[in-house]
Amino acid sequence: MTFRLESLAARFSPIDLAGIEDLAPMEQRFDRKYVVTSEEAKSFFARVPEDLLALEIGERRSFSYQSWYFDTEDLESFGGKAHQTPTPWYVSNPP
Repeated sequence: MTFRLESLAARFSPIDLAGIEDLAPMEQRFDRKYVVTSEEAKSFFARVPEDLLALEIGERRSFSYQSWYFDTEDLESFGGKAHQTPTPWYVSNPP
């Protein structure tokens, strides 16, 4: 059985990109990425308040993209993220 993240976001009201920019201009936003199991995702979304908004573009709430992360041999960037230390580089390549 395939788990669809969209099913967890369906209960939240939609917000478009313009609405997000009104709420939090780009210089005030940050994101975090996590790798979790479907059970962990379900548990997390069960605890999220009902007034959360879900980004919706063209009636879609799920989007794919590809990111490449570059790091030093001793994983300085990875270690910095784990300890909340800013890293000097990030590259994203939307499809």
